[in-house]
Amino acid sequence: MQGSFRAGCLLAILLPVSAAWGQLDGPVAAALDITPTGRSAAEGVYVDDSSQALDRFTLAGRLADLGEWDKAAEVYHETIDTLGRRLVASRTDSEGRVVQYRPVADAVRSALEAWPDEGRQAYRDQFDGEARRALAAIRELDPDDPARRAGLTSIARRFPLTDAAGEAQIE
Repeated sequence: MQGSFRAGCLLAILLPVSAAWGQLDGPVAAALDITPTGRSAAEGVYVDDSSQALDRFTLAGRLADLGEWDKAAEVYHETIDTLGRRLVASRTDSEGRVVQYRPVADAVRSALEAWPDEGRQAYRDQFDGEARRALAAIRELDPDDPARRAGLTSIARRFPLTDAAGEAQIE
């Protein structure tokens, strides 16, 4: 009985998301299509979404529009550090119900990737040094140590667009 209840809950979550998956119209559009409704298409399911993250996206967007790349980069970086594992709604259906969520860190990375060269370079200039120091510390760990893999993953997630993040993904 309990197993079939769990299976039913899993289907209630996965079916709306898998149906919406085929409706995506490009990674940049998905990155910038963050909706504030916070309602799930699977009624009765709680999703740990973040309205704070939406406020941070709005602030970073305004700063970027003003050409304040360093300040916008700082807002995005703080958002990854404080809210990166939370979720934001990324797709709604025709009735405004949320049918897809994505991690805040992924949405930040996509938003940064959509910046012009000047903005992306400002982000790299500001955070590549810190990312390199973190990568150097992780590289001192034994290659078989599970903490090394976790550290590499953390660097790639925390410092998108940096050379150190790219190296961490390769290792």
